[in-house]
Amino acid sequence: MAPVTVRSRLGFAICAAMLGAIVPAAAQPAPRRPAKSSSPPEPAPASDPEARARLDDQAAALAAADRKLAEQQQVIDGLSTALADARREQASLAAAQQALQGAIDAERKARLDAETAAKAAPPVPAVRATWPTLTLSGLVQIDAATRQSSEDELRQSGDLLNQDRVLLRRGRLRLSASYDKVSGLAEIDVNTVNGSQVRITTAEAAYQVAPWLTAAIGIPKIPFGFEVEQSDKERLFLERSTMVRALFPGEYDVGAKLSGRWRFLRYAIAVQNGEPAGERAFALRDPNRDKDITARAGVVAQIGRVDLAAGFSLLTGRGFHAGTPATKDVLVWKDLNEDGVVGPNEVQVIPGQAATMSSSYDRFGVGADAQLAIDLAELGKLAVYGELIVAGNLDRAMVLPDPVVLGRDLRELGFYAALVYEPAAWSALGVRYDRYDPDADAADVRLGTLIPSDASLSTLSITGALRHAHGRLILEYDHNTNHSGRTASGVPTNLGDDAVTLRAEVQL
Repeated sequence: MAPVTVRSRLGFAICAAMLGAIVPAAAQPAPRRPAKSSSPPEPAPASDPEARARLDDQAAALAAADRKLAEQQQVIDGLSTALADARREQASLAAAQQALQGAIDAERKARLDAETAAKAAPPVPAVRATWPTLTLSGLVQIDAATRQSSEDELRQSGDLLNQDRVLLRRGRLRLSASYDKVSGLAEIDVNTVNGSQVRITTAEAAYQVAPWLTAAIGIPKIPFGFEVEQSDKERLFLERSTMVRALFPGEYDVGAKLSGRWRFLRYAIAVQNGEPAGERAFALRDPNRDKDITARAGVVAQIGRVDLAAGFSLLTGRGFHAGTPATKDVLVWKDLNEDGVVGPNEVQVIPGQAATMSSSYDRFGVGADAQLAIDLAELGKLAVYGELIVAGNLDRAMVLPDPVVLGRDLRELGFYAALVYEPAAWSALGVRYDRYDPDADAADVRLGTLIPSDASLSTLSITGALRHAHGRLILEYDHNTNHSGRTASGVPTNLGDDAVTLRAEVQL
């Protein structure tokens, strides 16, 4: 038993020593980590009542400031919403305006394209021929007119003074043809203006060398001003202005003509007989060897919806004074005492006269014209145009000048201004004022004294028309001022000569 006890005690001692070394290390406490807190620690309650009251006031002020900030934020949010709505509405209006403008531009482009295509497309030939393009067209104008100066009497020449009548103003038939650069046309006119008449209006053969040069020969229009070359189908007013009808009656004359265009420039020059188709003495003939030279140069331009055109014209030539044949002596009896018996001093001898030679005199014309056309989109179209002409010895229809007889030249001066409004394709309204003075140096003898007199003619025309693709119905009122009237005592006065005319037109 003893050895076992000693060994047991030694084992217990060794175990106790080892436990003594291990237990102090394990007995040391581990370092503490600060505990995570979800909310800050509450402040220690203040023991001072005044400090607590101040803290309460500050808390109340902070709460009120928070409420004001919340209210201001609500106001700001409302304004932001309203601004966003306004911006969306403005964007919608801009889009609608852009769409409307696009529709207007598209409609205008389609109309212009249609007009261009209609002009560019060759006409369908109405008559078959060996030439590629042969066109038969025409015009019929029938007038029903009433005039203030009409009377149921005759002039000394036998002409009617009554103008209240129905007449065929124009009945025209035109045949035109073209083959490559060669073209030609011929037109006849029938009317009842001075009884039944059939006459040739124009006949022309042309060759187009290039767009800037076309040569024509025959009976072309006189290239002077705007209204002379305006077509009767396009003109709204029934007739041309008084000035144009006096200086260029009939609008056509026999001769040759060069014309052309280059970019915005236009020109025409003609050498013609100088006796237009409506001339009173030698229509479409030529009593002298001198020829009239007429020229016009102009420009055209398009600026947006505005079309501009202007031109300058010049004419120079020589008129004709007819001589007189020789006459014999003539025995004349004047019954001075009206007893029917030849008495002394009642027989007189009027001596014969020798023949006088014909002669020529100078004449000229200078003119300027301008046109302005505005496309008003859905409101229609508006056109304003006018012309001014200064001439000398050029009247060939109203007051025929003869400076050889008068011993002086006649100065002519005229102008017109017109406005045409087309609210729709089927209607048109127009007003025009024209004035023409055939003798700016006219004078009358009163009580042995030579005093200036007014020989001018003026017309204010008001016109309305209903239009169709192949016809028009036009009503026009003309207020004419004519100083050729005379009072019972022979004093010059205005002759009441207003007129109302209704025209029915059909285009073939």
